[in-house]
Amino acid sequence: MFRTRGNYLREWLRSIMVYSGAIALGLLLLPPTVFAVRKITGNPTTAPYIAGAILLAMQVVVSFLGHRNFSFRHSAVSKSGPDA
Repeated sequence: MFRTRGNYLREWLRSIMVYSGAIALGLLLLPPTVFAVRKITGNPTTAPYIAGAILLAMQVVVSFLGHRNFSFRHSAVSKSGPDA
């Protein structure tokens, strides 16, 4: 699905940007998510684990979409070939 065509360095830098953004988003959302899960479940012991699992699932989706739409996107010129 994800194939490099063209500038490898540009795609690598875009990949780093996507992963960094997903990590930063997870770090920013972890404390409020733990707080919310703690309030909803009433169990302060397992709240960090549940919040971590929720954010992990979110990061997988964000990373996939980021790579599909940003890191490995192809210009209109490259889509005109037989692989398009």
